Amino acid sequence: MSKAVKITRSLIGITGVIQLLLGLFFWFGGLLQLTPLHMGIGLIFVLSLATLAILSWAGGGSPVLSIVTLVWCVVIPALGYSQAQIMPGPNHWIIRVLHLLTAIIGMGLAGAMTKGLMARGRLITGKPVTA
Repeated sequence: MSKAVKITRSLIGITGVIQLLLGLFFWFGGLLQLTPLHMGIGLIFVLSLATLAILSWAGGGSPVLSIVTLVWCVVIPALGYSQAQIMPGPNHWIIRVLHLLTAIIGMGLAGAMTKGLMARGRLITGKPVTA
């Protein structure tokens, strides 16, 4: 399980950084032709986040944190796929910021689950560390 967690966490980190960079390019008016790529990588990010939530729960991590993360895995793409239709016009920047925050919160959830597993000693050995 620990190798799966590490790989999944790495995938979340890599796709998250790529998403942030692409999003910033879009925000400042460039590379809009890469929107389908952004959506595809976003799907990989969300699926990886859901996988980490399941692995965390199965590995003895917080069930509440795992459930919150799984719900968040629905929120991120729901907002992402519908954001163009929400509040169009001069105030659309609010939706862009909200979309950015949902992704950043997703990254934070991944970090919290990983930290919880590390604190339990399950990320390295798959078993709790005993004193």
